[in-house]
Amino acid sequence: MQCLKAAEALERFIPNAPNDPVLRYQLAEAWFKAWEDGRCREQAAEALRRNVASVRPPLTDAQRDRLNAWKDLAAD
Repeated sequence: MQCLKAAEALERFIPNAPNDPVLRYQLAEAWFKAWEDGRCREQAAEALRRNVASVRPPLTDAQRDRLNAWKDLAAD
């Protein structure tokens, strides 16, 4: 329940920083912990896209590995 509320709060913040890959990573992680695989996949893919588009990609290798795993979660 707490992870769901955290994800919902982060999602409301996305319009304030739509191109921030770290925020998208945090949102994907919150959706993953809330067992919302579809939403996690969506944000994981978006975080990876935004990270590649960054002048200096801020995500670590470990974060990118987790995003790739979440992006490939089985569809419900």
